[in-house]
Amino acid sequence: MSQPLRPVKTFVLRLWREPGDSETEDGWRGLIRPLDSKNHRSSEISCRGLEDLIVALRQFLTAEMQSAPTAPETGVEHFQR
Repeated sequence: MSQPLRPVKTFVLRLWREPGDSETEDGWRGLIRPLDSKNHRSSEISCRGLEDLIVALRQFLTAEMQSAPTAPETGVEHFQR
């Protein structure tokens, strides 16, 4: 039985710390942007702190999966190890 390959989502993850911010995980800032997006600003998701990064990444992937067209049958078999 053939199944479509798993979808691949490419994105840019930018992490930085603003001058004067704390040295803890909460001091980080982040931005997730799809690599293949034509309108980068509308599809960017920002986060504040490393815990928020996981939430933002999940939000990004959920939005990407909902907007993705259904993949056609590729004829490539998927084997689990």
